[in-house]
Amino acid sequence: ARASSGRTAHFFVPDPDKTFHRGSTDYFVSERKIDIGAFDSPTFTGVPVGVVEKVGKRDLQVVTFDPLSNGDGLNVLVKREVVGFRANIAEPKGEFEEDGQKRYRYRVEPNEMPAGMYQLRPNHPLSRNLDHNWQQALLKTSSERRVGLAWGARLREERLELTATSEECISASVALDGPFGVANK
Repeated sequence: ARASSGRTAHFFVPDPDKTFHRGSTDYFVSERKIDIGAFDSPTFTGVPVGVVEKVGKRDLQVVTFDPLSNGDGLNVLVKREVVGFRANIAEPKGEFEEDGQKRYRYRVEPNEMPAGMYQLRPNHPLSRNLDHNWQQALLKTSSERRVGLAWGARLREERLELTATSEECISASVALDGPFGVANK
C-alpha cells in the first residue's frame, strides 16, 4: 500500500559525504580493538575532487572529475595538516577525457594563497569540503508532491457549495450561504 497520495518529484539527492563530519568508526558496534587511533585529520576534508597540477604565485591549476564553482572550499593535506582555501575564482580552462572519464581543468585563484601550497608537487590530491552549488541546492525546494483533484460546484438559491475529491476518493467541502440572485449581466 502507498504511504501517501499523489506523485512526488525529487530535485535533490542527499550525500552525507558533502556535509560536515569527522568520519565514522564501528569501534563500539562490532567489537573493541586494541588500537583505536585515527590518523585522519580531525577537520573535515570533504570529498576527493581531483589533483593540483601546478601552483603559481597567485593561482593554481587543477584537474577535477567534478565541475568546480566560485566560492567552493578546497583543501590539500600537507604533512597531515589540512591546508584549505576558498576558491574566489574557478575559471574553466578546458575539458578532456582520461580513462573514459570526463575531466575538467581549472585555474583557481584563492581569496588568499596559503603558504603551504607552495610545497606541493604536481598531481597532489585535492579535496572539496564546501560545494557552493550543493549549499545553494540545500536552500531550494528539495521535493514536490502533487495530488490529483476533481472539483465540483453546486449553486442553489440560498447556498454555494464547493467540493474537492482526491484520487483516493477523499473529499472536502466548503459552503457559502446566500442568498444568490440571478446575475444582471
